Amino acid sequence: MNVRLVSVKTIINRVYRRLNLNEDLPEDDMIEWVGEALLRVGAFSQFVPKVCQLEISNGKVAIPCDFYKLVDINYTLSVGTNLVLSTFNPLQWKSESFFSEYFCDECKVSLWSNTFNPYFMINNAYIYTSFNEGTICISYLAVPTDEEGYPMVPEDEMTLDACSKYIIYQLDYREWRKGAIQDKVFQHSEREWHFGVGAAKGSLNMPNAQQLETIKNVIQRLIPNQRYNSNPERRKIH
Repeated sequence: MNVRLVSVKTIINRVYRRLNLNEDLPEDDMIEWVGEALLRVGAFSQFVPKVCQLEISNGKVAIPCDFYKLVDINYTLSVGTNLVLSTFNPLQWKSESFFSEYFCDECKVSLWSNTFNPYFMINNAYIYTSFNEGTICISYLAVPTDEEGYPMVPEDEMTLDACSKYIIYQLDYREWRKGAIQDKVFQHSEREWHFGVGAAKGSLNMPNAQQLETIKNVIQRLIPNQRYNSNPERRKIH
């Protein structure tokens, strides 16, 4: 399901209306809670697919600030100003820690020890590669943000409702910790959030008509052709 994106301020206004408050709420915390709620929903359609090229320097490069999850990665190699590999090729993941000096300066293992079969790792907001210089092209899912850097929210009623319920749940949790509200009030907010996150996940993951048609075609191709399988001549071959 593909939906429009709206500002996080839409959620904040909804919370004010729902609670009917005249006092100011901690907006910075509310914006952060919206981001937490969206990550807990975790639907594919709430992220934006992006592609970008990054220059490798000293075997590493910082990942983009809106990075959520890697989809694919390709690379080209260069030594100084000389281009070693002119086309982009798939770059494979490696987790063997002793194949390079990523985290062990005393090991003195050359970064070029695996030039003919390059690989990469992601650690601490950096992409580390087995080659020292080059260019990588990454395809990834990004968290959509507005011009102020705040997260954008899918304009889906269940998602907007879930985010507002999460904020109310967090506000009630603070008051409950202070003993300012009854247990049943906090428990109600908690149930509302747990129901809301499930509803939002289901709503955002619901395929549209074209996607349902694609799913139907895939399933139909998996059904054996009974007329073809019942052919006596074909069955003799097997």
